[in-house]
This record gives sequence, structure tokens and C-alpha cells, in this order.
Amino acid sequence: VQTWLSALADQKPLLLAFEDLHWMDSASARLLEQIMPAVAHKPILILSTFRPEPERPAWRLREAARSTYSKYYTEAWLQSLINSDIQRMIEGLLETDLVPELALDLVTRRTDGNPLFIEELVRSMIDRGALVPAKNHRWELVQGWEEAAIPNTIQGILQARIDRLERDVRRVLQLAACIGRQFSVRVLSEVCEGMEISPARFTHSIQVLEEASLIQLEVDLPQKEYKFKHNLIRETVYQSLLKGTRSQLHGAIAQWYEANWMDEPEMPYPLLAYHYERTDQVNKQREYFIRAGYQAARAYDNQDALTFFTKALALITNPLERYELLLEREHVCDLIGARDQQRADLDELIKLAAQGQFDHQIAEAHYR
Repeated sequence: VQTWLSALADQKPLLLAFEDLHWMDSASARLLEQIMPAVAHKPILILSTFRPEPERPAWRLREAARSTYSKYYTEAWLQSLINSDIQRMIEGLLETDLVPELALDLVTRRTDGNPLFIEELVRSMIDRGALVPAKNHRWELVQGWEEAAIPNTIQGILQARIDRLERDVRRVLQLAACIGRQFSVRVLSEVCEGMEISPARFTHSIQVLEEASLIQLEVDLPQKEYKFKHNLIRETVYQSLLKGTRSQLHGAIAQWYEANWMDEPEMPYPLLAYHYERTDQVNKQREYFIRAGYQAARAYDNQDALTFFTKALALITNPLERYELLLEREHVCDLIGARDQQRADLDELIKLAAQGQFDHQIAEAHYR
């Protein structure tokens, strides 16, 4: 990848922009870290946004950039909007500079300068009929409106908007939230059809959600993909799902991938593991944790292989099956230098081999 990017940068300066890196997985973080050296000798600018969450791979990537490439690294911390910026943002949303003083005061007090909160609070006041357009490009607060009726948190405001959606529109949004921040129209529409949401109702739902600024078109060709306008919208939708409903939706999505990826050279085992992990189908969880672990090991993505093998072992009690998978995890631990886990796996391998009285396995475990 570094060679390819360097070749592109030889032709013209290159900008690589990454949004919401706090959701990045470990494999993606390692890939980005491999790209970093090119910045020192090629006209390449890497621009990224992420939340300051030290437990995430993005934060470790930040630390690596600061320590190894400090000469080229710059960071800017985004601060809350000040009152004058809040006013300008509201004027932009309402397309007028004639904003009622009470509305401006409410938004300033409630939002603490958070841009998404500002936008959603203004939208909520309009949706509830508290803020209405008047003559001469003005907006006004209706008489008798109650501030207490408007939720105090951005999650509360978003949840109230979601609750007011039609049943089918809300179900489409819930399915999309289970797929992820970005989702394919093909996947979503076919899963919806399997849940008795007709193509016409699906198209209507997408239009409603787009007009409500809950989702936005991300990719048009060759196949349409949408994404949630902000991940907090997706989080609010997802967290509102009951455990049983969440399990049902993830199961439907996983079954779609199973049915439609059978002819592919490489099944998306990590994706199937992700969805089945959020259901109550333990056998499927175990199957795809194992398959995803082997797939990651073949790609030398050892950290992910360790994670998947560990999850699978938590669901395996059969001694012979545990033995075989422990061999794989022990090998991964050896490759990444996880000595404590490797010693623990070797101890269990010897114990399992002795319990089963398998001479070959006993010898193999001691040899390792």
C-alpha cells in the first residue's frame, strides 16, 4: 500500500482523509501506521478526525504519530462553539438572521455549543410546532409552548424524533443501525423484504429518513450506499432496541450474508461472527468465531485471530475440539509474543492430552 500511495504522490500531491477513526479496528490502525513513513519523503497529507478515547486503536495511532513523526504531526482540538457562532449556525439553519431571542437563549443554554445538539434541538422545536415560520423571513415561538416538553439531552431529542416515525420507516432505520454506520441499499432492502416490508414501502422509508436528515447518500454508483448523518443517531437507534429485537435483526442480516456470499472465494467470516455474536444462536457464534480466526491467521492478522479464537474457546467444552483450537491460539501467541497466554495454553494442552490419554497429543504439547 505504501508503494502504491508513493507512486500516486509522485504524480501529484495526495490527501488522505479519514473520518471517525475512533471506530477503526486494530487491522486498519496497523495499515495506517504502515503508511505513515511515506509522509516523511512524499507530498502526502493524512487528515483524520477522532474522539479522544485512549482505549481505542485510533488513540494508539495518534501516540505513534506524535512520537515517531513529531516533525510532521499537528493536531487541533475542537472546542465548543461560542455564543456568536451558535447564533450564526442557527441563522444558517433557519435561513434568516431574524431569530427569536427566546429561541436563541434556549439553544445556547441547552446545547453547550455542541453543533449536532444545536441542529437537532432547532429541528425538534420545528417538528413539535414550537418554532414556526412567520412573515418577512421571520421565525417565532408559538404562544403557550413549554420548554419542559423538549428533552434535555441530544439522545432524548433524537429518540423523540425516531419515536414519531411511521412503523415501517422506524423498522428500516433499526435494521440499518444493526448493519452499521454505513449500509448498502441492496442489503438493507432485501433484508427488509424478508421482514415483509415491500419495495415500495422501503423506497418511501429511505426518502423519509433522508428528508429528515437522519441518513445521507454516501455512494451512488455502482450500488447505492447510505450512512447515518452522525454516528450518535445510529447509536441512539441501536441502543433503543430491546435485546430480543436486536437479536432478531442481527440474525436476519447474518442469514442474508450467508445466502448471498456462498459463491465468493472468501466469506466475510468476521462480519458473520459480528452479527451472530449479537444473537442467541450459540452454535453459529462458535462456528464463525472459529472460521474468522482461521481467516485472520491466514492473513497474518494475528491480533484479530487471537480475539476470535479466544471467543470461540469460551464456547467449546469438548476436550478434543478445545485441544485443536488451543494449538492454533498458542501458535498465534507465539507469533505475537504473548508469553503469559502462550504458557497458559501449553499447560491446558498438556492437561487435556493427559486426560484423553492421547500419546500423540501429549508428545505434541510437550514438544511445543
